[in-house]
Amino acid sequence: MINIAKEKNLVYWVSLTQLLENPYITMKKNLNLIGNVLFAFYSWTSPNLKGWYSQLELCGNIYAWQHYHFISQLIEIFGKVESISSYKFFEIDENGRYKFTYSTITMKFENKTISHIEFSMGIPQTYRDYFVRFLGSEGLFFFHNGKLILKNKDGEREIEMEKTNLSEDTKDFLKAIIKKETNVEKAIKAKEILNVCIIAERESYGTYKSC
Repeated sequence: MINIAKEKNLVYWVSLTQLLENPYITMKKNLNLIGNVLFAFYSWTSPNLKGWYSQLELCGNIYAWQHYHFISQLIEIFGKVESISSYKFFEIDENGRYKFTYSTITMKFENKTISHIEFSMGIPQTYRDYFVRFLGSEGLFFFHNGKLILKNKDGEREIEMEKTNLSEDTKDFLKAIIKKETNVEKAIKAKEILNVCIIAERESYGTYKSC
């Protein structure tokens, strides 16, 4: 598939069922509890950087294989991206593989929401960590250590997250497509996400312009 993509001058892109992930779907359904969302923040850290993740020939664009699922979630909620600022820093070892990566992307949406994503892999003395914060005009969603916390005028409490099974949900979705029981959207949204990733990779500190 990589060779076919090269021959046809296409982007070979691996994706996930990211729009089914928690805590994303729970926060999305309850955004009204924090008012107008002003700022969204994602942070992912992992000390591991092995296998295809470390091979430049296989993983390619840092933003497309690290940030794409978070970018997808944000575009799903906030719509069209107006501008981008990005930064990446990495090291390559003697075998031509990534030793570690650190990258960020800040996006401003047309609805004025600002988001920031930071992603790091292969950095020693760290541990795997996933952190999300959505700040609204009337409250805050905070996810860390498997717990989703809501803080607003009614106080602070933990929100029970929706149950999902990504493997089963994906299988059911594919079965529904085969049986023509569901509509399949065109790739417009995927192209928009990928376009953001490509611009961020190519234009560190650059400005995003929709194609």
